[in-house]
Amino acid sequence: MPQINHWWTTRPKRKLITIVEVLRVFLTVAEGKVWYGNRPLHLEFEQALEDQGLKGVGARRDQTGGGARTYAAWLMSFGLWFADGADGRGAVHATFAGDDLLKGASPVQIFTKQILDFQYPSQFSHATFLHARFRIFPFRFVLKLLLRDEVGGYLTQNELAGCVLPFAETDADLAECARKILRYRRSGYNDAIFDTVFEQNYGKLSKLRDTANTFFNQLEFTQLIDRGDGSRISIVLARLAEVRGLVVTQPALNTRTDEHEYFLRKYGLGPNHQRDNRNFVAGAGMVAAPEAEKRSILLALWDILAREPIRAIDAALICRISNQTGVRVQTVERVITSMGVRPTLTVFEERYLTLSMSGREFATEFEKATEGVFGINGLGYETKWVGSLGNTPDVLAISVDSTDPYISILDTKAYKAYTISGDERRRMTHVYIPRYRVYSDDGSDYRLSYFSYIAGGFGNTIDRGITQIHRDTGIGGSAITAQVLLRMLNQHQAAPFTKTQLRNFFTLGRQLVPTDFES
Repeated sequence: MPQINHWWTTRPKRKLITIVEVLRVFLTVAEGKVWYGNRPLHLEFEQALEDQGLKGVGARRDQTGGGARTYAAWLMSFGLWFADGADGRGAVHATFAGDDLLKGASPVQIFTKQILDFQYPSQFSHATFLHARFRIFPFRFVLKLLLRDEVGGYLTQNELAGCVLPFAETDADLAECARKILRYRRSGYNDAIFDTVFEQNYGKLSKLRDTANTFFNQLEFTQLIDRGDGSRISIVLARLAEVRGLVVTQPALNTRTDEHEYFLRKYGLGPNHQRDNRNFVAGAGMVAAPEAEKRSILLALWDILAREPIRAIDAALICRISNQTGVRVQTVERVITSMGVRPTLTVFEERYLTLSMSGREFATEFEKATEGVFGINGLGYETKWVGSLGNTPDVLAISVDSTDPYISILDTKAYKAYTISGDERRRMTHVYIPRYRVYSDDGSDYRLSYFSYIAGGFGNTIDRGITQIHRDTGIGGSAITAQVLLRMLNQHQAAPFTKTQLRNFFTLGRQLVPTDFES
């Protein structure tokens, strides 16, 4: 197989937002089993990803499980699992970093460590036939490049693709890569300099640009960089000193890259462990429950934790999972207790804020998580996700309070600066609001009380759009950023708002700010 002659990282998903959910599914299906060469297990994992909505449904006519192996390689590339033995052909286990993620540790904290310690050569680079000339921590190199005065504090996608990915073999290449970037800028950003000779050696610039985009997306997950217009990055100003501290010293390259288990145990320590001396005995730590029951319990648990702001594993959640899976309450409790899961609102908040600015790729996940914020474990509404039905808003939030029953329309927008376009205003005015002015559910009628837009951020004209919809329909509305909505949720969980109070907030006719609900 030909060698890859530039930096490379796999990308089953453009961003890392759902990687924790993918890890949970993988370990639920594969932990304790032999992954290498086990095609039935690969297909089982692929089916589980599709069932959880984490992978598009594929025909899989050849029944090879290739998609599953790509997702497994993605997880392994960041040190989240390993298999017994130097050749990696034994049973699958979570690394400490992977195990901490399963138990509810902060994904941002863990992935910052894993991303900064991502190295070439590695088990991943061997498996993908990356050229052996690269001996480098690539993400650290990018941060060091951004800190150099001559590059002006920013790096474009084309610059990373054409001036860094093929040429940065070690840290000694920092100055030369900076010079290449400056020459490219002086050329007027003329892509023609990446000519036929460049393509023969490294491939088409468009292909390298895709890889550069992947590096940007993965580094963005650390929250150390600003993405700007999407095609260039810079270090977050408030974190400049922190970044300098992170890259001023770095670990030595792990040289035992041919030893699968040793390399991944060491790389997979994460930020909370110093060494991994665990001894996995066959059957140790396994839960006395049939495999199918255990899998259904854990998948139901992970799905709920991803969508809702759950603070603790309590009796209500245990019963809910029991009802959902058909597994006895005692078995559900035993399986979940054995996992040591500690859900925290902070982890949910991290994921929710990331989803709120993720764009189209994770728009559905943002819709479902917003349903959770407004739902029973959040602001206390009964909710329905209707975004998949077509020509509908994303979520309905129903107040079943006998003193103030009503329904509200929630439309989510996973963007940093959303404004209501003419088409979207007409859709709210002429489709959504007329359809839900009166809504019948479970024998009761609910009148529409408000509409609200939820997004990562809003443009300057958002209030004008809300006012126009109110003027055209007589229905009050609002807009609220994901960050402010989470502050409202925290306030509500400390001292619950009534549904009347919530209705008053969400009908203010403008973008909500914390002073609207914080006393």
